[in-house]
Amino acid sequence: MTWTVSIIEVGVLPDCRLAAYVPDAPTDVTLDLPCYCWLLRGSGAAVLVDTGPDAEPPEDVGYEVAGDTRAALLRELRAAGVAPHDVTTIVHTHLHQDHVQNDALFARAEVVVQRRELEDALQAEARCRSLSADERAALAAGPYGASQGAGLWYVGTAALVAWLGARLRVVDGEVEILPGITVTPSGGHTTGHQSVLVETADGRACIAGDIVSLAVNAEVIGPMTPDAAAAGAFLERARAARWELIPSHEPALRDHRWYVSAANG
Repeated sequence: MTWTVSIIEVGVLPDCRLAAYVPDAPTDVTLDLPCYCWLLRGSGAAVLVDTGPDAEPPEDVGYEVAGDTRAALLRELRAAGVAPHDVTTIVHTHLHQDHVQNDALFARAEVVVQRRELEDALQAEARCRSLSADERAALAAGPYGASQGAGLWYVGTAALVAWLGARLRVVDGEVEILPGITVTPSGGHTTGHQSVLVETADGRACIAGDIVSLAVNAEVIGPMTPDAAAAGAFLERARAARWELIPSHEPALRDHRWYVSAANG
């Protein structure tokens, strides 16, 4: 079975340091990085890969979001003829806030995550809850590895899990969740990170998630993927299989054939 893919921009993370993604990049160079969701459609089914950030993320997480993210997502779904209740499956590459905060729009959807990601996220959030506001702020201003280890990016996971209840589908390893859509562990960015393989009319595409944040990360492993060995192994597999790698925050995706609109357009 083949699927069509629509790349939906739902917001922007302003003034992100390029050096956080590319080793040895000048420390004063910044980028405004889009946040995307991916709508997959086939045989009447509608699947979302990630749901993007809320416009008002919790304090002390080290990022802000520009744009009305929820309105943008709903607008583009509506333009595609998809209502929130039509979305039956959400796949999360990982459980960082900027990928999951609009799940509440989709009250019928099953949500698919890797078991290791879920367990790590809940443990990390619990650690984060013990930190003071000053400690959180200091970690947020530092390297990604420190803020990830401290659990800053996972604040809200326990509440999300409780809200989902029986709609949370936990998987282990590589699983075809629907005909033509396969989740596969890719590590690198988080230990439980997964990428999504999609059969399309153009061949197999890989919605890479934050293992490939920018297009350059398909070749250059940066600080956002602290487990370089896991990232390297996955990228080698992707190259050998000739998957089309779709980055998670690449501004140039606005020129991709599957891109449908801008959050502020």
